[in-house]
Amino acid sequence: MPTMKNESLDLLLSSRPDQDHRPGDGKLSDAFSKLSPQEAAEIELDVIGILNGTDKGSIRSENRCSWDYLRHYAREFLPIRDAAINIIEIGVAGGASLKTWPRYFPNATAIGIDIEPSCARFSGGPIKVRIGSQDDEKFLTQIVKEFPPTIIVDDGSHQSQHMITSFEILFPSLLSGGIYIIEDLAFHFSDPGPHVSATSLDNLGSPVLSYLMRIIATKAAYVMNPIGAEDRLKPIYSDIDSLNIVGGAIIIRKRAERKWESYIPVFEKQLRERAFEGVSQYGHYALRFAEFLITYNVAVERAVTLLEEILLSNPKDRRAAGFLRAALKALGRGADADQVAAKVEAAEQELVLPLVARPTWMPYPH
Repeated sequence: MPTMKNESLDLLLSSRPDQDHRPGDGKLSDAFSKLSPQEAAEIELDVIGILNGTDKGSIRSENRCSWDYLRHYAREFLPIRDAAINIIEIGVAGGASLKTWPRYFPNATAIGIDIEPSCARFSGGPIKVRIGSQDDEKFLTQIVKEFPPTIIVDDGSHQSQHMITSFEILFPSLLSGGIYIIEDLAFHFSDPGPHVSATSLDNLGSPVLSYLMRIIATKAAYVMNPIGAEDRLKPIYSDIDSLNIVGGAIIIRKRAERKWESYIPVFEKQLRERAFEGVSQYGHYALRFAEFLITYNVAVERAVTLLEEILLSNPKDRRAAGFLRAALKALGRGADADQVAAKVEAAEQELVLPLVARPTWMPYPH
């Protein structure tokens, strides 16, 4: 019997992908090489998940269903795949998905959270396991202090209040541009006949879907501080940059710090390329560039130079004068700003900084 097993193993190993004689190997390699980086990442993460046995992949195996999440996640994860990040997953169970992350992210640490002490057996190498509840604020706060997260995946109890509590505690801890995923929302729907309706799944407070719909509505209206929202929620609303709803899950991205300095060489290149369009049009472009610099308080000295050039060719340009006054005041040159205001009447009107305006009227709840 042992001999038969060894022979079977030898036969299996002889057909590994690294064997040059494998039939069709060249064609398969060619097909994969022609994929875009995004398509390749989607396939790779899905394959890793399938081999590990997670229900997040595209086949069911012994699971109740195949959620097919991983191809969606790969699109979100691709830009940070090689980064040294922490991934926190709530809910370890058999460890299938927890073991998937280090296979896909070569430099990541995967931290699993579960209330079942036996899950500690999965801890080792890039995988860490912490035993505790997802609605224990002190416990979760300790976790994110030890492992500042870039990605958080809630695949825990699926109870509404647990999901809401975890989100409110953990989302603010995400690093800039981080990703928060709430899975298996399909459990929060009932199906009375041909219709689908939301349900809380439990008796622990309001349905998570109602909670998420308020977030979606706030984002769709582009409101940072909805009127009537609890103070503890306003920073969360303000920090959400985007939401992506996929089958059974929602992917929420935290606002990243914008690298405004990186815009400057692109603006300069565009100005050079558009210089031939004429003095008037060039002045319009230069004014927009200066407005950008003043708005985000970056290279304001360059804005002053641009605005002074505009006023040399058109001394009565009130808009340029107004921006110049704001730029000079931002640089602490109040006397120079007053001189500009004296020369051009319209420059007397103060510009309110920052110059980015967003709607604030939407009431809460909505």
